[in-house]
Amino acid sequence: MRSSYPAYDRESVRFTLDRQPGFPEFPILAPFPKTKATDWTIARGDFDGDYAKLHASYQHRSPLTCFSEQEKTIQQNLALLGSFLTLFAGSRNRVVRLLDRPMRKICIDWLSEFNHPLATKFFGWLYAVSKAYMHRTRIYPIKYTFREKLRFYGQMVSLDRWKQFRKKRTYRGERPGQTLGGPASI
Repeated sequence: MRSSYPAYDRESVRFTLDRQPGFPEFPILAPFPKTKATDWTIARGDFDGDYAKLHASYQHRSPLTCFSEQEKTIQQNLALLGSFLTLFAGSRNRVVRLLDRPMRKICIDWLSEFNHPLATKFFGWLYAVSKAYMHRTRIYPIKYTFREKLRFYGQMVSLDRWKQFRKKRTYRGERPGQTLGGPASI
């Protein structure tokens, strides 16, 4: 009997949120040269070894063939929604923390199932805005003017939208200073 990949992914997100992290990421497994995980996926026939066709974002759809298209959608949605849910799980505000359980139920059990490109784009926007907020308030808590905050959020959201959803995808083989088996990043 085949295991349920989405159930494992949901469990992983819940496990991480239970630890109330300041800012986690939920990347999707991507093959990297000379790793045991990659060797295993190639041996199973789940990856063909062509690193150049991998997407530049580790929150993009899985390149592995062992997942169905629906499972790939759920993975990507959970990768985006997981960081958004950290706003509730890791908050110091008691009222916001009260929203943690209902938001988990809605996002992990229900919204992650949505199989529409517009839903995933919306989840990408939630991810980008929540990531920018957590960077500004939890990782680098620097005082900003209102104008600086707007600029910061605009840049962060633009960068994440470019990585995830631009028309022509950026694949790792096209990046200058690629990190997968190529020269060091510039």
